[in-house]
Amino acid sequence: MNSFTKKDIMVDENLSKILDVPPGSYVSFADVTRKVYNYIKVNNLVRRVEEEGLEKEGWKFCFRCGARLPSKAKFCDRCGTAQ
Repeated sequence: MNSFTKKDIMVDENLSKILDVPPGSYVSFADVTRKVYNYIKVNNLVRRVEEEGLEKEGWKFCFRCGARLPSKAKFCDRCGTAQ
């Protein structure tokens, strides 16, 4: 773990809606991660590659920024990272 994951995070108004805690309170990084994951899961916000057929069309995703790229791309069009 790096030093960021060991610290408490101050909750702003946007994060308070997801975490269900008052703005200005502090929560651990682990709690933020767990509650955001749960929010994504409960609201079905995960895009499934299988559902969109991206695997069959020869697409991949940039490991740095997540942009969708042709499977043969050597660099990301969005962030320029070598693939």
